[in-house]
Amino acid sequence: MRKFTRSSILLATFAASVAAGVGIAHAVVAVYGFGEVSVGPGDEVKNLKFTNANVARAGSSATVVNLSPGGTYDIRATFTNENTFAVSATKFVLREDGLKVTGGGNCKDKDIVKIVGEYAKDWGGGIGAGWELPANPKQADAGGGLQMIGERGIKVSDQATAVCGITAKFAVIGQAA
Repeated sequence: MRKFTRSSILLATFAASVAAGVGIAHAVVAVYGFGEVSVGPGDEVKNLKFTNANVARAGSSATVVNLSPGGTYDIRATFTNENTFAVSATKFVLREDGLKVTGGGNCKDKDIVKIVGEYAKDWGGGIGAGWELPANPKQADAGGGLQMIGERGIKVSDQATAVCGITAKFAVIGQAA
């Protein structure tokens, strides 16, 4: 029979403790990962850039140079989206500021040339008062273009005694798509 000395028993106990401790250490060791993420602010949000506008008989693509008695007209406006993201244009507003009816006869009488749409005193964003004309929402991809149509927004009474004209400012309201 082999005889163990007190020092050999302590050494064996210490060795077993260290081995057990190493095993325990592996079981509770935490690992970490570190990184960083950044987004924007990037470019400043830009308004849609107006490129062209015209008036056409409702439902027609042919532009007109005057407003005939009894006619209903669309306003067509083309814009370019200079943002780095798609934009959805949702509203077409004919502004009260700068609205001027022109022409002879009774064109300038109150009920001869009418703007058809929902009126609001302030559409926000510096637009001011005006009429929201019926329009289908349109989307422009980043760098792309869109044409908004204020459908049936101008109505000339059949009581007009001359061809009429109109000068108006408008705005398109949109948001990120």
